[in-house]
Amino acid sequence: AVAYTVIYPLENVRLRMGSDVERTRLYRNIRDCMNKMRKSEGKSAFYRGYTLSLLYIQMQYLLSTNIFKYLLDQ
Repeated sequence: AVAYTVIYPLENVRLRMGSDVERTRLYRNIRDCMNKMRKSEGKSAFYRGYTLSLLYIQMQYLLSTNIFKYLLDQ
């Protein structure tokens, strides 16, 4: 969870830049995207959706671990 917490803001920036495909681009580069996010939406914009993503990863881990244990017991 620590690594995901560090990487998540960069993933959020990557998603925004990837969805910026219009003719008039909103962001020139990564730094510009980060600055505009911070100025317009605040620091919380970098972690928007973090809780739901973290819950998804935990559920995925628990499910795959339990399936693996179940298959080993068979």
